[in-house]
Amino acid sequence: MVTRATKKRQKELISIIIPAYNVEKKIGRCLNSLLNQTYKKTEIIVVDDGSKDKTASIVEEFVEKNKKVFLLRQERKGPGAAKNFAASKAKGKILVFVDSDEYPRKDYIEKLTRPIRDGKAKTSIGAWYVANPESPWARCRFTNSHALRQHALKSGVFRAIEKNFFDKLGGFDITKGYSDDRIPNNEKRARVKAIFDHDVDSSLKEIYQKRKWIGSSVMKNPKSLKFKLKVLAGLVGVALLILFLIYSITAFWILIIILLTPLIYKTLAKVLFYRDLRLLFYYPIYSVICWWAMLLGFLKPVYRNK
Repeated sequence: MVTRATKKRQKELISIIIPAYNVEKKIGRCLNSLLNQTYKKTEIIVVDDGSKDKTASIVEEFVEKNKKVFLLRQERKGPGAAKNFAASKAKGKILVFVDSDEYPRKDYIEKLTRPIRDGKAKTSIGAWYVANPESPWARCRFTNSHALRQHALKSGVFRAIEKNFFDKLGGFDITKGYSDDRIPNNEKRARVKAIFDHDVDSSLKEIYQKRKWIGSSVMKNPKSLKFKLKVLAGLVGVALLILFLIYSITAFWILIIILLTPLIYKTLAKVLFYRDLRLLFYYPIYSVICWWAMLLGFLKPVYRNK
């Protein structure tokens, strides 16, 4: 039985929050997708996180044309801090977090928030497709760039949450860097068929910047032990290369061959799976850039939250 209170919640205001940093090529499409939702009672809060490009001016154009869109500004502090800032200003009883490179489909907000509006859950998550599956960079990253991707239920990641519950949890922990979109809790997290397209890893510059950010926060990132061991192995590999170079040129080349074997294998596997000869060139570059960027980020964090 649908009660009067439930009906009221089904039509309540939802606050959509977007942290934005140097995304002039993507923020317009993101906002247009959110303004074209089947669920109409929303406000859209964009937080410009110290952008140096035209991100803020593009958002201002949307603000002038649509009363639903609001722009906040802060110095560069990271997405976690930006989302906390917007949440403190939000008027909706439900918060939805959208990244600036995500393009929600028309029924995304309606489906994502339904379990919360119906009182069946306090948080919810959807799923996503790669927006550019034919891109060689996307193919380098994903085993299958055309597959539907689900967020792990145990990761603490959510996309929608009751505002009162969010406030009770204390918001996002900005010291976690890359993993600051996770708030572990024991409440039921609803998984729904709310889909968005993610314009991720669309350029080598973006890949470098994101991996450097991941590297800078890897020790505080709740990744698996396997992931952290890979980072440690990379550091050990650098040390071994230096030692072998100093003491034995022959041993150095043997080590190079050993290290290159997995890379060659993965490159050929990518080429055969996608039937894309471009990956012979792209995948080695992708691997080296990812490894190098994460190492630099690990040694020198992108920024430090105070």
